[in-house]
Amino acid sequence: MRDHLDHEEPVLFPALREHITPAQWAEFAQRVIATTPPVAGHLMIGLLDEVGTPAEVESIFVNMPAPMKPLLPALRDQAAADLRVLRGTGS
Repeated sequence: MRDHLDHEEPVLFPALREHITPAQWAEFAQRVIATTPPVAGHLMIGLLDEVGTPAEVESIFVNMPAPMKPLLPALRDQAAADLRVLRGTGS
């Protein structure tokens, strides 16, 4: 996934900034959150943290349901730990 994003990010994100309005981005972010599978959803958070800037990630999480926002630090920690295990770089 990282290789895929490394290839697309330099082209995709500038193009998105030029052609997607803030309202469209907010709608997209809301759709991402609404359609994220409930199983291992923390991995989506971890992967977004790895590939996005803090501002980009926040633009998605701003639409996260209010009861979930206080859980973000724990979800990020769990995602980082699980991604290390999945990559064989830690336990």
